[in-house]
Amino acid sequence: MIKQIKFIMLRKYGARLRPCLKVLATLFPSIRWSAYKYFYAGLRATDTNDLNEAEKWYRRALALRPDAPEIYVALGNTLIGAGRATDAIKEFRKALALRRSLRDASYGLAMALLMGERHEEAIEVLQKLATTFPDRMEIFVSLGSAYHLSGHIHEAAKVWAAGMAVQERLARAEGLDTNVRYLGNSWMGAIGHLALLDFFAKRQILGLSPVDRYVVLAEGKIANSAYLALWRDYFEIIDDPDRMGAVASDARLLEDYPSVLFHDGEWRWLHNAYAIVEEKWEAAGRGSLLRLSANQIALGRSAMAELGLPEDAWFVTLHTRELANDASLDENLRIGRNAKILDYQQAIQRITDAGGWVVRIGGANTTPLPQMERVIDYAYSANRQNWLDVFLISQCRFFVGTNSGPVW
Repeated sequence: MIKQIKFIMLRKYGARLRPCLKVLATLFPSIRWSAYKYFYAGLRATDTNDLNEAEKWYRRALALRPDAPEIYVALGNTLIGAGRATDAIKEFRKALALRRSLRDASYGLAMALLMGERHEEAIEVLQKLATTFPDRMEIFVSLGSAYHLSGHIHEAAKVWAAGMAVQERLARAEGLDTNVRYLGNSWMGAIGHLALLDFFAKRQILGLSPVDRYVVLAEGKIANSAYLALWRDYFEIIDDPDRMGAVASDARLLEDYPSVLFHDGEWRWLHNAYAIVEEKWEAAGRGSLLRLSANQIALGRSAMAELGLPEDAWFVTLHTRELANDASLDENLRIGRNAKILDYQQAIQRITDAGGWVVRIGGANTTPLPQMERVIDYAYSANRQNWLDVFLISQCRFFVGTNSGPVW
């Protein structure tokens, strides 16, 4: 469903409404002509992330065609995007009441149940989908996530591994070169995932990689483009849209995900695999793969001097993960990884009493620090830049952080 919607919207029919309606008539045969204009308007609003507007148009379409399950699915997906899990569940159930076999409705229902923290119900729905559609890898990915969120890590790893077996079978059926793997947008958007490029590079250097090479697809939101650029010595990084489009179909069947990683003949939970490779790396006496140049360090010192940090001062970088004010229900599931920055004031004082400085990093949606001597609340600085984030994490005397991306 989502892929179909993206296909329609990327074509940008604009004012050419009638050709688009003909496409919709083919994709969604149960929606009659009178409701198409509202359904199409809902898709356009979805594409611009105007979810309130999308909901309005979908409901107008449903007023004309209350027996069209696809519209309920589109509305349910919109409500998920708005963080309204309970409302989304209702719409997906209406779709299933009309057409029990509609895969997109069942999958959407499972996603809404997960968002609403109804993990066991989501698992039940996804298990049935995995049985009915054994070649749909995304179902295995979501089922593994459901087990993971419910605290069943071993079950999650088994399901994810089964999904990767499905992927390999489909790749071989297509005759693809399975000695090449891709790292796509699931690794790009979060700094913690992006940092795991370290794992892939070290595993390759140690001779433990199951494939000849990894290709990084720099698509979608990039958590830190300056950090990604530092890995160009170790990976082919594709950031040209045309080149990414050319490999997209292959990458779908040759992509690793931040769930399980292959090591020593089997798929292992990501954190276990990373720990094994890191232990071998340290046992071999090897150090960090990345280094800033003298020029980059000088630029970083100069930039921080403008914020008040003396160029010869030692400093500690501090980061705490916080629950944002606009956090989604999905974010609420990770609340155990959060901490209050104000709880670190004694630690800050200890560092500054010893003659050091503290530079707090993070986003401007976090709790501001009070004014303190030798403390820079860089999270609220107008000078925040990707490359300077890398400088602060790599050049501090030590780093203080919670269970969040920058720690990786």
